[in-house]
Amino acid sequence: TDGEATEHGWANINPIAQSTKEMGPGAQHDTIDDHFNDWNWKKMGHITCMIKKLRETASSAQLHLSAPEEFEDAVPEDMIDHWRIQVQDWEHDPTLPNPYQLTTKAKSEQAAHLELAQGIAAKEALQGVDITSHKMHASVMIANGLVIEDDQYVLSIV
Repeated sequence: TDGEATEHGWANINPIAQSTKEMGPGAQHDTIDDHFNDWNWKKMGHITCMIKKLRETASSAQLHLSAPEEFEDAVPEDMIDHWRIQVQDWEHDPTLPNPYQLTTKAKSEQAAHLELAQGIAAKEALQGVDITSHKMHASVMIANGLVIEDDQYVLSIV
């Protein structure tokens, strides 16, 4: 529980202290009543806003909960079992290698493009294809298409 919740309203009432100190008892009561009614009205607005956020969170939580399940459906069962065993072993003995740390260095996108272009160029050279007549290689065009597709997706959710 929030033991200070009852004091929140009084914090908002402090600014009217100067206004009410010279009022009569009835006017003081009415002024304080008006300010607390205003505070209660604002609280209800905050509660409805929080309820709306809670509903949005609940719907997006299902999306985030389904992502690992979809990932597990795409990975062979024996590999998942192997990962789980690694994690359990590491949790019992932290001196073992951390299964969450990468053991291989990831290839950059630029290095992947270069490797792909070199492989395609070598294949086309063996086939006698003249690649100098094209302004853009097919692999670059596909990569650009993927970037455009990603940009379109981002724009569709904004």
